[in-house]
Amino acid sequence: MRLLAGFIFVLLVHAGAAMSFMGRFPGGYFRSPIEGSILLSGTFMELRPNHFHAGIDVKGKTGTPLYAAAQGYIARIKVEPGGYGQALYIRHPNGYTTVYAHMDAFAPEITRWVRDQQYARRSFAVDLRPEAGRFPVRKGERIGDIGNKGGSLGAHLHFEVRRSDTQRPVNPLLFGFAVDDRMAPEPRMLKVYSLGQDRATLHEARYNVYKTPNGYRLPDDTLLVPGWRMGLGIKVHDQMNGAPNYNGIYALDLLVDGKPAYQFAMESFSFSETRYLNAHLDYAEQVARRNYVHRCYRLPGNALSIYVDEEQTGIVPLYEQKAQQVMLVMRDATGNTSTLSFWVKRDPKRLLSGSEAYSYAVSRNEAARISAGGLELQFPAGSFYEDAKLQFGLQTDTTLEAYSPCYQVDEFTRPVHRYFTLGIEATGLPVALRDKACIAYWDGQREKRIYSLGGRWQGDELRAKSRYLGHFFISADEEAPRIRPVRFQANMQGKETMEFEITDNMPTAGRARGLRYSAWLNETQWLLFEYDAKNDRLIHDFDDGVIPPGQHTLTLVVRDDRGNERVWRGNFLR
Repeated sequence: MRLLAGFIFVLLVHAGAAMSFMGRFPGGYFRSPIEGSILLSGTFMELRPNHFHAGIDVKGKTGTPLYAAAQGYIARIKVEPGGYGQALYIRHPNGYTTVYAHMDAFAPEITRWVRDQQYARRSFAVDLRPEAGRFPVRKGERIGDIGNKGGSLGAHLHFEVRRSDTQRPVNPLLFGFAVDDRMAPEPRMLKVYSLGQDRATLHEARYNVYKTPNGYRLPDDTLLVPGWRMGLGIKVHDQMNGAPNYNGIYALDLLVDGKPAYQFAMESFSFSETRYLNAHLDYAEQVARRNYVHRCYRLPGNALSIYVDEEQTGIVPLYEQKAQQVMLVMRDATGNTSTLSFWVKRDPKRLLSGSEAYSYAVSRNEAARISAGGLELQFPAGSFYEDAKLQFGLQTDTTLEAYSPCYQVDEFTRPVHRYFTLGIEATGLPVALRDKACIAYWDGQREKRIYSLGGRWQGDELRAKSRYLGHFFISADEEAPRIRPVRFQANMQGKETMEFEITDNMPTAGRARGLRYSAWLNETQWLLFEYDAKNDRLIHDFDDGVIPPGQHTLTLVVRDDRGNERVWRGNFLR
């Protein structure tokens, strides 16, 4: 009865929250940004690598018309090779801003103005803030088309609602957009963490979750946990009617013997806190197994604002003689609810000491400076979400093109919140390669994908920044980027575009810069090329009318982070 009462309490809290949404958010103010029914391929604050999803992803084909959700004016226009690709920001009189990202095209008058700005700045990537009166929009006015620009992996609209004063995104589904969702969340896997006094994980166990007519269950009714306290994690998906893909959930409650012990709701967040996602989820599960597991307890350094009660940590004390009933209540934004219930007891036969070998201990609240041979590390305070016991070593892989030892700094499965500085002394680096030297990063997995972190010299030490642990060494990048014509020929009459593929031998990470490029017509006139970073494409659209009829010379110049440069020239008739 106590657990039932707790469950009813949670449902009442959720019902009250739903009623409060109706008062706090203007339901009915915004119309749908598309015609027809809304199907989602992504939900608000869905778990993504290193960030929360800041909006909803609305399914649609490239070229599908997009409409202003309400009256207002275009306050920002952003164009970039990755990220949101082409995006419009419309500011509304009610204090909110709507965002439309990955657009294939803007409305014609917007396109002309943006193109003029790109030519004036000699840059494809622009972040523009037109004055309030330049582009007023009416509710339902067509503003452009759905597309697949930027970091998108398929045609869709990424749609956001933000508070205009803070640019803090809010769950769009709280504003009354009509979606057909009668399907409850589906838990797939439960993780149980035996925890030490500092919440450090001493042991992990995974359990499959099974559906029953009365909810969800585990293989056994009672779990025996080898520890004095535990935390839980849950892998859970949500679906909506008419769409086969899996989405994220909206809210979760953990009850122990009927009392709330941990609660979160994906209502709103700030971009400054989005990387704390790596404290909310099980980071190792995500990077090593691609499983997105919600922690149902808080790490000490988790500063997210999504938790209902700051005093509820989700840490569950365990008893040998007393079984406790645990219930997880999972909900989507339209109120569909699922529950998983089971019992837990302490297992006295398998208690863990928590001792482990390590090289250096770093407090999460304090800055740390570590010197180990020819390696120096500087971690700012707040680099880790819990006190970290780091293991160091040397990698003896002879296939690496290294001009220093390869230092293993713990494991890539440990999350790092802030950029840390690492410096490596070069050994055997020829003087002629000094300007081409970079700190290389490898996570230690079999694929052996090497990234350049760039770097600057400080005496005989090369320094760079990283937010990942793993393997680091000094390498050298002497190879210029590659330019390959994809759609180019001597006679370009009647063609809509010309396209080139640009690639480099070393992808970049950390603070290192990606490829930079410029295009010139007849050696003197800067020419606009769209950069599609995910497909390594440079694309010029002849519709911009810049190239007149006749014979022309095109020059492309592409540079990488280490200053290696490739120049390509070709003649064509237009």
